[in-house]
Amino acid sequence: MTDFIIQTIFLGFSLYTLLKILFINLVRNENVIFNKSVDDSGVFVVRYMGIVFMVLFILTFLTSINNTSDKDYFSNINRMFGPYWFAFWIYPFAYSFLTQLLWIKTIKDSPTIRFFIAFVILIAVSIEKVIIILTSFHRDHLPSGWTYSTNGLISSFIIKWVVGFAVFLGIILATNEIRKRIKTMYNSTLPKAGRT
Repeated sequence: MTDFIIQTIFLGFSLYTLLKILFINLVRNENVIFNKSVDDSGVFVVRYMGIVFMVLFILTFLTSINNTSDKDYFSNINRMFGPYWFAFWIYPFAYSFLTQLLWIKTIKDSPTIRFFIAFVILIAVSIEKVIIILTSFHRDHLPSGWTYSTNGLISSFIIKWVVGFAVFLGIILATNEIRKRIKTMYNSTLPKAGRT
């Protein structure tokens, strides 16, 4: 369940960023739809989700390495350093390292770097399913079985993307509202000379 939520948030962030950059380049007016405070809330959510993912990844990694079963231990080592090692390591790179770069203001405000980060996260979210399908194709020698796995592939990606985008928009709108109320409460408790 936590894996689904984490992937949904990262997928939603990448789609949101790609649509934002596309819209800005087409319309040339950023403030029509994409409010600065909503964008800041989206970056806020994805940065902290990157930290949560790294903590969960390290805990899972340590648990799997300390497993007493030889079969599970070698299976985990093969996943980390075997022929598909990049599929294992793309998650911590994309979800944790790239999202933590968004703490830097110049990176957060640069459309080119944000596009790159969003594109890598989009690949990271989708790569597991693609690798499963590719390895299934390469192990299936009968041409009659090749169409079995491709039925509904595009529709499942579209449904996953629409759900991820909708869930992420709901989360960032709720986060934006909570951040506004906290800021209002904070400013109301300050003396008049300290308000900004």
